[in-house]
This record gives sequence, structure tokens and C-alpha cells, in this order.
Amino acid sequence: MRRPFVDNARALGIILVVLGHAWLDSAAVTIIYAFHMPLFFFISGALWKPSVWQDGWRAFVTKQVRTLLVPYLCFGLISWLIMLAARAALDQSTDARPSLVASLTPLAYGAGRSLREINGTLWFFTALMMTNLYYFVLGRVPSRVLQIAIALAVAILALTFRQQHTDVLPWNVDVAAVALVFFVLGQSLLGNQQEQHWRPRGLLAALAGIFAAACVAMALNNPDRVDLRSLTVGSTPLFFGGAIAGVLATILLAMIVPASRIAAEISKASIVIFPMHVICLLAFQVLEKRFWGVPETFAEQWPRGIAYAVASLLVCLPLYWFLKRFLPFCIGGR
Repeated sequence: MRRPFVDNARALGIILVVLGHAWLDSAAVTIIYAFHMPLFFFISGALWKPSVWQDGWRAFVTKQVRTLLVPYLCFGLISWLIMLAARAALDQSTDARPSLVASLTPLAYGAGRSLREINGTLWFFTALMMTNLYYFVLGRVPSRVLQIAIALAVAILALTFRQQHTDVLPWNVDVAAVALVFFVLGQSLLGNQQEQHWRPRGLLAALAGIFAAACVAMALNNPDRVDLRSLTVGSTPLFFGGAIAGVLATILLAMIVPASRIAAEISKASIVIFPMHVICLLAFQVLEKRFWGVPETFAEQWPRGIAYAVASLLVCLPLYWFLKRFLPFCIGGR
């Protein structure tokens, strides 16, 4: 049974992801980055079912391959082909082009700066796979408090390790260690629960406002803009505080907003929107520079970011419906 507030939260989260990439260099994006990716790990934790352990590790691995690894490879190859075509069109020099094998290396690494050469958003697929794997082990600990304590300890170790290295580890094994904190919190607070179990809407609205204000304050006071993909967190206390506050504000807001078909469709299509919206944004940028004569000053204004975010959603939604009907395995279906 689908929980409407989960669809609302995921839909809002994916819209923030698109806005964060389309609307750059602003305080609003700093706030968005403070919590939008932790939100997805929190939701994934809330959706974790105890039956996973009963089904066994083989069924668990099979599901991870079908729902995350296959989409990762499919969207990775699609992005790779598009990037090759774009480079060929923009750079006619064959000497500057890497070999086909070398150009696929970032996809095999599955994380870090090199993955941006194909599609930087693909990091989430491998990070979520590793986070699921971690919780498959950690979730057997009977105490929720002990689970959270272990997850925090592992996250701090991962952040300390990251400070001594120039890039994240393959397949986001260190990023997943930090994301695990939000995953465990999602399972602890919302696992197997309905939004009706919470308090009246007036109290939810007040709490959402308090958490949102706390998120804004901590995000703007953090010395670095948070980027979970690269484990750039600035102040560790401000990172966790701002992320948790922003996640809780979003969840509480999602419980207040009525269920809608639009939110449900955007939520289901997030598996396509997440990797493909950056391709749309790149296409829009090329078009604006080459054919539309858009002035450079417009690129720095918020109307551009919102317009391109909406346009990307309008492209990605039909693509999701197409894949769902004709190529369901690309999005984790059967």
C-alpha cells in the first residue's frame, strides 16, 4: 500500500534536486543542498520492510541488481552515448577524444568526480545499493538506539577518512556510510507507520516551520555548501543538524499536503527524473547559447532555473511512461 506522504515527500525532493542543478549560485541552492539528498535516504529507510531478512540474502541481492544496478547501467550507457555524441559535435579533434574503454571507466568506478564525465547524478544508485547492503547487516541489531549510535560512529569515521583523500571511494562505500545515518532514522521514525499515527495538522505545520527555520539557519552558517555526493559537509554538527531538520520539515509538510495524482506520478518517475534531468539541462544550455541568443545575465537569474526545471520535468515524465511500458527493466521493473 502506497503512503501518500511518501509520494509527496519524494516528489518535493526530486523537484528540489532539479532546481538545485538548474538554479545555481544562490542561497536557496545552499539550503536545498543541505538536506535534499539525505531526504531520499531517509525515505528509503522508511520504506524498508522487515521481510527482507526473512527472504534471505539471495533475494535481497537479486532485488538490488534488478531495481538499482540495472537502472544504473542503463542510464549510464544512455548518458555515455549522449556525452560521446555531444563531444563529437563540439570537438572535431579526434586526438583529444579518449578511447571507448577509457570513457567507460567512470561508470565502472561508480562514484566521484570522474563519474561526472558521464552523468554525475548516477552516484545515487550505487550509494543507495551500498546503503541497503549496510542496513541489511546493521538492521539485525535489535536496539534502534544502538543502530543509530553505530551508524553515527561509522559516518564520522567515513568523513574523517574523506578529509585525508582527494576523492570518494569506488561505488560510494564511504558516502553510503554517511547516508546510513539518515536511512536508519527513516526506518526508526517511519518504518511500517502511516501518517495518521502522527499528531493533528496544526502541530505538524508548527513543527515543520520550526525544523525548516533550523535547517535554513544551519545551512547558511555552514562554512561549505553541503554536497553529499563528494562528502563535502563543512561543519559536521551543522551538516547533520541542518540535514535532519530539513528532512523532518519536508516529511511533516508532506503529511499535511493532501494526496494528489501529480505528486504520485512525479514520485514514481523520480527514478528517471534523477539521472535524466541533467541531460535535459545540458541540452537547454547548448540551445540557449547557440540558437536562442539568451543574454548571459539571464543565466544568473532565478526565472531561468525555474523555467528549465519545469521543462526538464515535462521531458522526463513522458520518458518514464515510455520506459515503463516498453522497457520496464530500465527502471527496475520486470
